[in-house]
Amino acid sequence: MCRPGAADWMADSDPRTGNVCRR
Repeated sequence: MCRPGAADWMADSDPRTGNVCRR
């Protein structure tokens, strides 16, 4: 689940929030 916007770059490598995006 990616969060576009403020945590878009952070969600790229943040398994703690449950957001793991692969670019």
